Amino acid sequence: MKSKIVTIIMTVIMAVSCSGTANAEVIVYKKYKDFKYVREGDDQIGIYYYNGKKSKAVVPAKIKGVKVDTVNLIRAKGLKRIRLSRYVKYTYLAKVRSLKKVTVDPRNKHLSVKNNMVLNKKKTKLISVLGGYDVIRIPETVRIMEVASFSKSNIKKVIITKNVKRIESPFNDCKKLETVVFEGNTIPKIREESFGHSEHINFYVKTDKLAKKLLRKLRGKQNIVAHIYVGDKLIYEEQLHWDIW
Repeated sequence: MKSKIVTIIMTVIMAVSCSGTANAEVIVYKKYKDFKYVREGDDQIGIYYYNGKKSKAVVPAKIKGVKVDTVNLIRAKGLKRIRLSRYVKYTYLAKVRSLKKVTVDPRNKHLSVKNNMVLNKKKTKLISVLGGYDVIRIPETVRIMEVASFSKSNIKKVIITKNVKRIESPFNDCKKLETVVFEGNTIPKIREESFGHSEHINFYVKTDKLAKKLLRKLRGKQNIVAHIYVGDKLIYEEQLHWDIW
């Protein structure tokens, strides 16, 4: 699964890059109805663009007999609702800032939806939010916030519920992110660069002890100005930098 995620992220990087080299791989997108897709191996297809004029789209289960297993929308102007088909395993929807509604084919064995967020089937991993929301509270069932699950979204405030144990760099390029609230009595594990390219973030925790633990976990892993509060009281204010080896 990790290699698949890396492939998806690299596809996006190459697709949106404005520069190139003589040796750069050229991605050729094919058209199917209102979608643009890429054949990824003999039995996989990834959809990356929606060019339709309707506000609602239904992802096809197959294209020319090949299963659609990835929906990573780089661009989908005006799209407000999307339905993921039965074979989709990987999806990244946060870039589409018009999206407000997502559903999944009930026959899908890999994904589920809670409060318009895409989760794994057991609802323990947050896979992708929708780009049209600026305040999001993580579902209580979620243990892991996956890589790029908020990437390039409009998110301004996120409430991290008590059962979250790991934050795996979900906020890539979330430049509007201002507020992060930790509801629990512990601080989750926080991966390097988890808070992306946000400049100033106000963090809220329940106790002074948690404030100290949070600062310790952020140091050397983020590049932000962190303001850590307990209630309305500012406990720490510090410019943080990534460790450079």
